[in-house]
Amino acid sequence: MSEQKDEVIEDSGTTPNTSKASENKNKTKVISIIIVLIIVVAGVVVFKNNTSSNKPDSEKTTTLETDKDNTPVIVARVNGVEILSNDVDNQTQALINSSLPPGVTDVPAELETEARKQALQIMINQEILYQTAVGSGVEVSDEDIQSQIDSIIQRFPSEAEYKTALAADNISEDILRQDIKKQLTVQKYVDTVVDTDGITASEEEIQALYDKYSEAQENMPALEDIQEQLQAEIVQGKFNTQISAIIDQLREQADIEIL
Repeated sequence: MSEQKDEVIEDSGTTPNTSKASENKNKTKVISIIIVLIIVVAGVVVFKNNTSSNKPDSEKTTTLETDKDNTPVIVARVNGVEILSNDVDNQTQALINSSLPPGVTDVPAELETEARKQALQIMINQEILYQTAVGSGVEVSDEDIQSQIDSIIQRFPSEAEYKTALAADNISEDILRQDIKKQLTVQKYVDTVVDTDGITASEEEIQALYDKYSEAQENMPALEDIQEQLQAEIVQGKFNTQISAIIDQLREQADIEIL
């Protein structure tokens, strides 16, 4: 199938934040821990930035709507599997929450627009990877799913507050389990197709990135103080390149319909 590519939110290349941000205490968006499709492998987090669909740009839309009785509507299909507006809404909010500094509540209109576009593409990429993983025979155990549930619960002062947070997000634990199962399945598949242990950052690469940031910011901390952060950024970039190539290939083979 033919696809045209758009650009969405990309790595801004901004100087790394060298001060510790205060922890976000608003736990009501706990589901962002799981819902944002972010593929996590060996501590590396990556957003797939290339987006595409089988529609011309003039026909593309990421407007997320519900019908008159607030029933979620279908906004896309991936090989016949529907993606619903409420799931993309949750993804959008999680992206926005992760983008804003602690304490900031005003969301720029441009950020919200781009977050919605990217949220839909993330959902599409997740579904493609999930379908591919299942087709490859990848399975996750109930024990692995429960372990993730337990990890989320531990982020709350009590299990009651965890359940309150789920209710605030209008998500049942059954739905959360399904989301976790999907994410773990994708993660397990990615582990089989990307050699994460082989992705490294050399001293030369770390020094070059440090020099780049030093040109943009005065009073940079010493290299040894942020070396691990720079190393993680380089590894993330290399991982992003590999997984992007895989997703591009899978998208070429998929039937993607954005409504």
